[in-house]
Amino acid sequence: MPGLRQCWDPVPLKIFSAIAVAYALGDFLEMQSMSVMGGAAYQILLQSKLLVTAVIIWSLRGVRQTPLQWNVLVTIAMGMSAFVLADQGSSSGGPPFQPIGLVFVVAKVFFSCLCAVMAEKHLKAFSHIPIYAQVAQLKFAWLWVSLALTLTFDGNVRQHGFFDGWDARTVAVAVSWVCKGWTTFLVLKNLDSVLKNIGEAVAILVIYLFDVFIADMVADILPVHGKDFRLATFLMVLVIVLTVTSYTLAPAWRKPASCP
Repeated sequence: MPGLRQCWDPVPLKIFSAIAVAYALGDFLEMQSMSVMGGAAYQILLQSKLLVTAVIIWSLRGVRQTPLQWNVLVTIAMGMSAFVLADQGSSSGGPPFQPIGLVFVVAKVFFSCLCAVMAEKHLKAFSHIPIYAQVAQLKFAWLWVSLALTLTFDGNVRQHGFFDGWDARTVAVAVSWVCKGWTTFLVLKNLDSVLKNIGEAVAILVIYLFDVFIADMVADILPVHGKDFRLATFLMVLVIVLTVTSYTLAPAWRKPASCP
C-alpha cells in the first residue's frame, strides 16, 4: 500500500505524465520508421540525436560544444550517410529504404532527446521515490496515449481488435520492449545519458552482426532477412560506433572565466 500511494503522488505524477506523452509519440514514430527501413539503418540514423541534442542545448541553455565535439558530430553525420547508402545498395531483403523514413527518424530523435533530458532530470530530482513507482507513473499516461494513437492511425486494430495477428513473435517483441524500457530508466536514474548513448551505439554493431550471421537461421521463426557480409559496410559500422564513443568521452565545453 505505501508503494501504491507513492505511485499516485500528484506532483511527480503530473511531471512524469507529461514526459510520457512525448515518449509515446516517440514510440509511434519509431514503429513507423522501422516499417520503412531496416534495423541497422534506423540505429545509424538515430545517432543523429547527438547533433540534435547539441543544437538544442546550445540554443536553450547556452551550453556550447568544443571544436573537437563539433568535428566528431559532423563525422558521425557523414558516416551515417555513407552507411545508409552502402546498406541500401547491399541489402538483399527486408524493407527498402524510403525517404519518408528520414522524416519519422528526425521527429523521433527530437522526442527522444527531449524525453531523455527531462527523464534523467526528474528521475534524479524525485530520488526519494523508488524506481518502480517512477516507472509506473510514466507508464500510466504512456499506455493511454499509445492506445489512442493506435486506435486513431491503425485501421486494422479498429476493425479486428487489438490482439489480431498476435503470436509468439509479438510476445517476444513486447517482452524485449519491456526489458529495454526498464534498463533505459535504470541507466538514466543511476548513471547518466552518456552511457545510454554508448550502449545504443554498440547496438548498431549487434544488429548488423545479427543481420549477417543469425538472421537467415531464424528466418522461419522471425520476420527477418539476412544480409551478405561486406567488409566495407562492417568497417563503416565500427567507425560510427567508435566515433560516437569518442564524442561521449570528449571533454565538455567550459564557460570562460570572466576577466576581473
